[in-house]
Amino acid sequence: MESIFEILTDAVSGAAPVALSAAFAWGVLSILLSPCHLASIPLIVGFIQGQNKPSQRRALALSSLFALGILVTIALIGAITAAAGRLMGDVGTIGNILVAAVFLLVGLIPFGVIGITSYVKSSNALSEAAYGQLKGMRAVKKAQITQFFEEREGDMGVVLDTVAVLKQDAFQKLGAIQAI
Repeated sequence: MESIFEILTDAVSGAAPVALSAAFAWGVLSILLSPCHLASIPLIVGFIQGQNKPSQRRALALSSLFALGILVTIALIGAITAAAGRLMGDVGTIGNILVAAVFLLVGLIPFGVIGITSYVKSSNALSEAAYGQLKGMRAVKKAQITQFFEEREGDMGVVLDTVAVLKQDAFQKLGAIQAI
């Protein structure tokens, strides 16, 4: 494997057609051997499987378009990087530090996005949980208040019955006293 890399390295510094072919071979090998692109394989497999059992032709078309998209993206990034390198030339130490700072900032942006997204989602989840607990407590308190008033209504019925019995008893005693 090392001999292939050595041959390609020597070929890149050769004549234009040989150098272009070697650069192409380097590109293909870097994509095939890169662990960065291997992580996308489960994504495409999952996407294709989520298409409700596509035919082999559709699966081939989807995966080919996916691979073509990756290749075009990498080619565009390479072309932009090469053009920027040609335009800027050797920018010196300060330029290298500025480029490193830009790369660092670009690398930190996902942390900010993930942090904000996590904060918003967790805040919403906590609010929903608190609201759910409050709704549960409302139902419990409603049941307790309803039970309290039903018990008081029953107590009032007992009091009314007691008053009626005492009233009837009092009228009977009054009638007995009047009869004497």
